[in-house]
Amino acid sequence: MARATDEELMTMFQSGNAGSFEELFKRYKGPIFTFLIRRCGNRDTASELTQEVFTRVIHRGGTFAHQSRFSTWIYTIARNAAVDHARSSRHRQHASLDQTGDDQQALSERIPGNLPLPDRGTEAASLRARVAPRALLSRGSLGHQFRQVQHGSPRRAGWGSAPCASLLLR
Repeated sequence: MARATDEELMTMFQSGNAGSFEELFKRYKGPIFTFLIRRCGNRDTASELTQEVFTRVIHRGGTFAHQSRFSTWIYTIARNAAVDHARSSRHRQHASLDQTGDDQQALSERIPGNLPLPDRGTEAASLRARVAPRALLSRGSLGHQFRQVQHGSPRRAGWGSAPCASLLLR
């Protein structure tokens, strides 16, 4: 009995013959895995992507239109899976908190937990109190522009210069 071509096996799979998919899986599992190792350089990732490729073949089997060879179609799926993985992993370039370092201690265990956090609110208020009054009173500053918008002297409007400065410091 002659061996069925990949395209014939895919036609049988599209008709509902699960055994034909098993044969395609046997034929292409190794070559697709090798292709993906070359693409991503990691055996574990290649193994996961190989499973993803065959899952896509099952789900998209009906879209195979027999316009090209089955091998072209499945390798295109594999290439796209590798590209998708590369794009998604590009955003995950951080170390895992569970990953151990040279000292065999997980990163989450090396992060100090009992150190006091800096009080940024107090620090910012202190800086603002020292810098802002001088900046507000200088010509061309926000305070000067604020007074110009009032179309006249703040004193005439019932505002002294101290209340204006305190409003702008809030």
